[in-house]
Amino acid sequence: MNAEVGSITATTIYTSSKVKKYFKEDTRVREAVRQNGVMVHFGSMNIHQVKGPYEVQCFFIARSGKGEGEVYDIQRQVSDLPTDGEFYSSPLIGKSTFLTTYPVEIQLSPANARTVSGTVSIYSETRGHTFGGWLIRVLEDGKVVRVEASTAEIKSQAIRDSEKFDHLTLGVVPTGPAEGRKPATEMGSSLLDARPISKPQSR
Repeated sequence: MNAEVGSITATTIYTSSKVKKYFKEDTRVREAVRQNGVMVHFGSMNIHQVKGPYEVQCFFIARSGKGEGEVYDIQRQVSDLPTDGEFYSSPLIGKSTFLTTYPVEIQLSPANARTVSGTVSIYSETRGHTFGGWLIRVLEDGKVVRVEASTAEIKSQAIRDSEKFDHLTLGVVPTGPAEGRKPATEMGSSLLDARPISKPQSR
């Protein structure tokens, strides 16, 4: 796809993998939690080439235990001029384990009424989801002009099933650019270095 906006790059800027531990009633839970971030950068362009409004759509994709991919988080950034953006996924729950402990009383023998107190534990686990990648779509005046993705497979699917991804964004409320971002016009873009200017927010 040839975009009027010129060069656009999308890069992974944040990856976090943690294990969350907590109790839910009598069950001890351990969850693998992952979060990812993507930066979208517009190359410098002449202000007279602008055909706004511009929208950057970011899709985060998870894979189930069967290997099937599904979009689990969508974000939209809208601006009058092409403006860099950062997108951070909501936490993705991976493999989880559950250990539930129950109190029990065991009678020593039919002839002996005395009992012994103890506990019994039951263990279980779920595979959850793994991170499958991200997809970026750039719209200029309502038309998709650029598609970038973390894998060639996701990019091909986005181009092939464009209407599907159009539909997925219908219920997502767009936001404006983050404070401190400048448009990619003659005055220069806002990407001063390769580091993100904001931190991911857990949602």
